[in-house]
Order: sequence, then C-alpha cells, then structure tokens
Amino acid sequence: MLKEPCMGRGEELSVRNICFVGHSGCGKTSLAEALLFAAGATTRKGSTADGTSILDFEEEEKQKKMTIKGATAFLKWKDTVIHLIDLPGYLDFIGEIICGMSAVETAFLCVDLASGVKVTTRKAWDFAQQYGLGRVLVLTKIDQNPEDIEKMIQEIIKTFGDSVVPFFTLENGKAVSLLPYLLSSENKTLQEKTIPVLEKIIETDEVLMEKYLNGEPPNAVELTKALQKAIISQQLSPLILCSAEKDVGIKELLDFIVDACPPADCPQQKTALKGEEKVKMVFSADKPFLAQVFKIMTDPYVGKLAYFRVYAGSIGVGQSFVNPRTNKTERVGSLYKIMGKDQKPVEKLSAGELGAVSKIEDISIGDSMCAVDEPLVFERIKFPEPMVMYALTPKSRSDEEKISGALSKLSDEDPTFNAKWDTETGESVVRGNSTLHLDMMIKKMRRRFGLEVEMKLPKIPYRETVLAKAEGHYKHKKQTGGRGQFGEVYLRIEPLPRDGGFEFVDAIVGGAIPRQFIPSVEKGVQKAIKKGVLAGYPVQDVRVTVFDGSYHTVDSDDLSFRIAGERAFYDGLEKAKPVLLEPVVDIEIVAPPKYMGDITSDLNARRARITGMDQVGDYQTIKAKVPLAEVMTYSTQLRSITGGEGSFTMAFSHYDVLPANIAQQVIERAKREKTETK
Repeated sequence: MLKEPCMGRGEELSVRNICFVGHSGCGKTSLAEALLFAAGATTRKGSTADGTSILDFEEEEKQKKMTIKGATAFLKWKDTVIHLIDLPGYLDFIGEIICGMSAVETAFLCVDLASGVKVTTRKAWDFAQQYGLGRVLVLTKIDQNPEDIEKMIQEIIKTFGDSVVPFFTLENGKAVSLLPYLLSSENKTLQEKTIPVLEKIIETDEVLMEKYLNGEPPNAVELTKALQKAIISQQLSPLILCSAEKDVGIKELLDFIVDACPPADCPQQKTALKGEEKVKMVFSADKPFLAQVFKIMTDPYVGKLAYFRVYAGSIGVGQSFVNPRTNKTERVGSLYKIMGKDQKPVEKLSAGELGAVSKIEDISIGDSMCAVDEPLVFERIKFPEPMVMYALTPKSRSDEEKISGALSKLSDEDPTFNAKWDTETGESVVRGNSTLHLDMMIKKMRRRFGLEVEMKLPKIPYRETVLAKAEGHYKHKKQTGGRGQFGEVYLRIEPLPRDGGFEFVDAIVGGAIPRQFIPSVEKGVQKAIKKGVLAGYPVQDVRVTVFDGSYHTVDSDDLSFRIAGERAFYDGLEKAKPVLLEPVVDIEIVAPPKYMGDITSDLNARRARITGMDQVGDYQTIKAKVPLAEVMTYSTQLRSITGGEGSFTMAFSHYDVLPANIAQQVIERAKREKTETK
C-alpha cells in the first residue's frame, strides 16, 4: 500500500508541516488519506470505515473507527516535502492534539458540511492561536449537500471572524482554487471572485497596500510572501472546499499547501534558553542542530521511538546530540521518516523535517535535542492536568509487579496519562482526561502487555480530627516470669486550627516519666495517628500533651512506653468528639455563558460554595470550593451539561468537617470493608 514518496530528498526541496484537526467524524483522516494517495505516497486510498487507513492503525482506532493517537505521514508535491499529522477528534485525547500542534506551522481545521462547527474545532482554533500557528479552515464532504455550502461558509465566518476568507469556489460541481487566478486574466468570472481575496491579502502588508493604491499590482512572489506571512501571523485564515470521498478539490488543496502555507523556515514565535538568556530562534540548515521531541511510541520491532521536529541544522546516523534535561550525550544509531505505523530509514534529517530516532531510552516528550557544542533548551510543551481518577486492581496477583512497568511506558507516550501508587489508600491510581481516555489506555495495556485490570473509583482520602479537649490514660503492665513490661501514660488531646497538622508536647515534671522514654511515648502516638477510631483514617489537626505517668525501675523500657502512648492516645481520641474530615478542592469551570445556570445549579447540588465568576473572551469562568467526593465523575456530568464545550481544572484546597449523615455512611462502609477483609 505504501510507496517511497520522497526518500533521499535533496536540500533544494522546501518543506511544509501541517496538521489536520476537527471534531470526530468531520472527515479529517479521510482527507489526509486522499492527499497521500493523490500525491502517490500510497498505492490506494485508505479508509477508516474498512480499517485500511494507514493513519488510524492502532487496534483501538480500528475498533472504534476514530482517531485516538496522532499519526504522522509525508508526501512530495511539486518539489515540496509535506509532513502531515492527523490528530484525534475528541478532546479526551487532548495530549495528542497538543503534541501534534507543537511540531507544525499550519493547522487545518476541518468542518463537516452536514454537522457544522463543533467543540473540538472551536478548541483547536484557540490552541492554534495560542501556539502561533497559521489556521486554515476546510469545509469537508461538500458532495453530500452542495446546496448548503454557502450557508455553512457564512456560519464559519460568523463563528471564527472576518479573518476567514473563502479561497475556493464551486464551478460545475468542482472545487476550484482562486489562488491561481489572483493575478491572472484568463477567466474573467473567476478573476472577479478573487478581488475580495486579493484585497484581504494586500490589507495585511503596508508596502503592498501602498503600491496597490498607487495602481501598481503585486507580482506573484510578493503576493505569495504576503499570503504566507498573513497566515502565520493569524491575520488571515483561508477557507477551503473539498470532498475526500469524491476527490473533489484534493489536488487543488495540495497546490494550496505548497503555494500558500508558511514554509518550515518561516518566522515563528518560538524561543529557546541559552543558559539563563532567552534567544529568538532562527530556523536554518546552516545553524547548529536543534530539535524538540513531540511524540513517543514503542514499536514491537525497533523499540522506543522518539518523534522530533528539526528546527535548525541537521542530524545524521552516527552523529551525537545532547539532551539538556538528562545532560547526556546520545549517539544516533538509526533515523526514520514516519509513514503511519511504518518507519522508513534515512541517513539524515535537516531543518524543517519531522522524523524519529530509535533506541534512546532516557528521552521524553518536550525534550530538546541540540548540538554538543551549542546547548539550547526549548520551553517544555505544556499539558493540562488530568482530572479524572480511577483505581486499578489486577485480576491476577501475578500481574501486580508487571502493571507498574506497563503504566510507566504508557505514561511516556501520553503526558496527560499518569499513574502512581497511593500509599495512604493502598491503591494504584491512574489519571486521565476522561473515562473514555482511561478506558482506551487500559485496553491498550491489555493488548500490548497482556494485563487484565479492573477500574473503579479510588478511595477518598478522608481524615479524622477532634472537636473537643479530652484526656487519655493507659497503663501497660505485663508479667510473664522474669523481667516484665511496665509503662503508664497520661496525655491530653486538643484540636488545632484546620491544617494545623500534629504537635507533640512534653509537659512532664518531676521525672514521672524518665527523659529517655518520652521519645518512645511520641513514637506510640505517631503510630496511633495513622489510624483513627472512627473509620481508620489518619488523624490530623491535633495537639497531644503528655503530662503525667509512672514507670518501674526494672520493667520499664521503650516498647512499654510506645504501647502505653498509643493506647492512651486512642483512649483520649474517643472522648474528644472525633469527626471525619473530607478533602475539598478548588474547581474552575470554563464554558459558554449559556450553560452557566445549569452548571451553577449542578454545583449547588454537589455541596459546592461558589467563590467567583469571570468573563474570559467568549467564555465564562466559575470558581468554587467543592468536596472531592462530589466531583469524582464530574467530567462526564460537565460534558452532558455543555455538550462537550466546557472544561475544568481542580486542585486540593483544604480539609473540612464531613456532614454527620454522610460521615455515618463512610463509617459503616469502612466497617463492612474491614469485616470482608478478615
């Protein structure tokens, strides 16, 4: 199915790096497959429907018939190398979207004619603006309802603003690019349609504007440079029409990419650190080697693959580079150009190109790769904190040790998926962007590593504390023949302010407990606070003062006073009005204003306390404090309320007293679990 589109390219070839992104089902993968086929990079047009797509090659993608991982491919058109990255259509896989966008100059935002603009396309528009990418809108599937094209064009312009300019038109059922007719008089009808496009381009360049107003039209070179500059500076966003299924506008789109899209060496808003100094990047093959890793994959045959974008200089097989994060010098054994799941060996990769290096274990997404004698460091790629948590339990005890290694490898490949062992709850907890995201990662773990696990909501890390002052006492006395054990402790327990932690006070006078045994009493208390009397949760925000006791000159020892301190603490804890504390988080929700009423009502039902509201562009932000237990599955609820247009972040705030009725449920559940484990 694959061909060799541009192996062994010469330095005379220019480079374009683009990505396709849009809501799932908008036809972006089919469009990328059509471009590869039209350019001769593949021998047949791949399809997601029948599982022949070279871009959706993961088993989970074939089963779901949707893009889950960003896939890279390349082609040659008119002496230009075009690297393209097909990105997921759901924000559940936002890590892949961000990684792909970090490696290109232009984002092609796809809109399905039948469905219109959806949430992923809106978000991708914002991401592209944030990362300084050129933005091109693509109206797909125009063969299905051609009578709705003009209406949809107006909807797109209304959604994204006046910077959107149609660059294609329909003539006798064919998508015709206006670009060739901007300076041509061959077709008077088409030339008239190009006038608004020409004026939009000229408006972005003061020099051209002055010449144009003086009756001097720009030449082709001037116009091309102005168009590329207008796109990368986000002053102009062309709108393209096409149909991948019917091959309408596909070759015209390839021409457009070559003629209008910013080249790989265009000026970008990218800086690097040279020591402590920030320097602006100059993208040139003549500069020292500099690249950044944007993707990690594990191939069953070649091992760990690090995908990278070369920004300056070149790297060849047998040469070395420095990874500033690890401060290691790495030797390049093999280099590849990537075509879906296949790797094409190459001897060298130069400025502007995307490629991969294999068998370098200590390398990760966001790492800089630089010349040995010219260490420069890119700012690391930033990812949103994953908000959805689940606990994993292996179905087989023999798999427990294998799971941590498998989760570590999956985390290397997806920065928005992470795993850790929670020592407090005794669970392996994974975090991701959504339940769908985590479900796909677990399925991948099952397929790649043969590990079966069960997913459930993790335990809430409750705490226990006291509301009153009380005294505790315990006399430990044990005689078994010979030397015995003896230690007696009186202590006082009192509450501290919230988040006050734990304090131990020695108030012994007169030698009631010898000095050498006071640390033993404290060790006993420290052991006891790890497991409270209500539901077995750690105790916090208490001050413990040991004020009296007694000892035996022969039988007293460290162990005796540790036991006495522990039991005296439990005695006092039960008398000091113990209560459960629950973790409270700060949550910040961003969504269109039309959903604010429903979001607020839902938060109130979750025992939330709203602390603020703000307007950010076209979106509104709600800030609140809410119990963690109430938002464990909030991503699903927010998606339901907002149709996927809302997002949220949360971070731990503090602990607060759990209402009595809910506390009783937690206590009873803890007792049942204790009984079941016996």
